[in-house]
Amino acid sequence: MVYKGRQSSSGGGGSDGTRTMSTKKGINKNGGHVKGGNSKKKSFVKSMAKHDDHDDGGGEPSSTTRRRSTKVKDNTSIEASVSQQRRVIKEKAIRKHDPNWEDRRRLNRLYSTLINNTRNNDDDDTTSTSSSKKKSDIVDDMLKEMISTKGINNYILNHAGSRIVQACMKYGTTEQRKRILTTLSTSSSTTTTTSGDGSRKELEDAILQGKAYGMLAIERLISYGIKTDKKLTIESIIKPLLGDRNTVERLFIHRVGCRFLSTMYTNTKIPSQYRRRIFTIVSNPPSSDIKVISDEDDDVDNKKVLEHRMKVCRKAVDKELLDNGALVHKLFLSTLEVSDTIGNTDDIIKELLLLTNEGATRYYHNNKNYS
Repeated sequence: MVYKGRQSSSGGGGSDGTRTMSTKKGINKNGGHVKGGNSKKKSFVKSMAKHDDHDDGGGEPSSTTRRRSTKVKDNTSIEASVSQQRRVIKEKAIRKHDPNWEDRRRLNRLYSTLINNTRNNDDDDTTSTSSSKKKSDIVDDMLKEMISTKGINNYILNHAGSRIVQACMKYGTTEQRKRILTTLSTSSSTTTTTSGDGSRKELEDAILQGKAYGMLAIERLISYGIKTDKKLTIESIIKPLLGDRNTVERLFIHRVGCRFLSTMYTNTKIPSQYRRRIFTIVSNPPSSDIKVISDEDDDVDNKKVLEHRMKVCRKAVDKELLDNGALVHKLFLSTLEVSDTIGNTDDIIKELLLLTNEGATRYYHNNKNYS
């Protein structure tokens, strides 16, 4: 085997600048093998392989290149088959533990189609009529699927269902929005006759158990529902939630529920009687008659009211509700107003300052530990 290279200093090899390469391993004087005796041969083979890869130029790839590409394709196909097997195994496990998996998958596909059509048609004004028809048809299919399976109330309780209901209210027509509100109202009357306050409990659970996405779904239902049918929205959502003292009290001492009540309290589209009722329930003891208590009533026992409001303020600090909107701030201000009427404002201010200082310190340390 020969290759071209410079001549050695010893002058060995042919006169044409080539020399032969011995296939024997290097041997030292003592008869042992020289360490790395085959290194030149290995490097020569590697260089020849690289030379073969580049010999063809712009022609067909060499056999080595073809083997490498085939190996890459085989690895890709193996990875694809493995991922497909994992997906099948995961779907089987989901089907085993979730009997409504097929229904959720159909709804998720409809939701994806609705969102994709909306995004694709945002920049195209010429197809606005056809796109609106497509959106209304998709929303109609989504409503049929929800009503025929678990009901809209139950879909609000989970993340994916809440997102689907919000999309139906946003992209649906006026009639479709009324249909959603009517469905809520119908389930309200049905569950109320059979299980007492079933509908109110479902809406309350959507906020307390559904965390932020349940609250957002109900806020979206209220905001679009008032624009569509104010009376129906009040009867189906606002009245069950904001008309019951126990429900309002449970919502207030919950972080997400308190944020929801603060949003409703500052929403000018909601009738003022319900917004006043929120603050009246929170700031006055349950033993008092809510209808009697007002700003002009001089017979109210201010000591009982102050005691109740201080108790609620302590709960607000303990539950870290100070950053949850205007309702909590109004509660603290009203507590100071009642204390000023009694004449012990200084003591109340000191206690509230001590409470807020301890609450702020605890809130800071908790967030620092989480971060």
